[in-house]
Amino acid sequence: MWIEGSKKNYKQILFNFYKPISENRLEVINDLILKNKLGISGEIDLLSIDIDGNDYWVWQAISCVAPKVVVIEYNAKFPPDFEWIMEYNANHIWENDDNQGASLKSFELLGAKLGYQLVATSSTGSNAFFVKQKYSKELFPKPAAAENLYHAFRFFRYKSGHIAKKYIGN
Repeated sequence: MWIEGSKKNYKQILFNFYKPISENRLEVINDLILKNKLGISGEIDLLSIDIDGNDYWVWQAISCVAPKVVVIEYNAKFPPDFEWIMEYNANHIWENDDNQGASLKSFELLGAKLGYQLVATSSTGSNAFFVKQKYSKELFPKPAAAENLYHAFRFFRYKSGHIAKKYIGN
């Protein structure tokens, strides 16, 4: 299932992923957040959270599903040992600024609290990958800490990602 808040992106997803959608292997919903109105519950393979704001709070609150793997966008502006979480704002819309999500360290700590191990980050410095501890076993390098797995944000390598036009603090 893919939940997309942007109407424009939703239409593009329908076009780009026509085959898995038509084969009922992927469901796409145009909404800001899943309210469990579809009755989804239990263990799922993958949950990806990239909402440019309340990502931390959404992951913390999800209880209807138990993903084996979680991919979540982190705010790489903050160094790997720094804890920072965006203040919850139900009406938050990303405004091309740094006020989004949480630092990798904050996600590492939340993941541990929820039973997940941080196992990797993308080389672009945008996504963190977590595996449920009962599945991670000894398959991944340790110590699995933000300080060892952090990648700085590299917007110049790819034509995607968030280039902040407004900044919070220095």
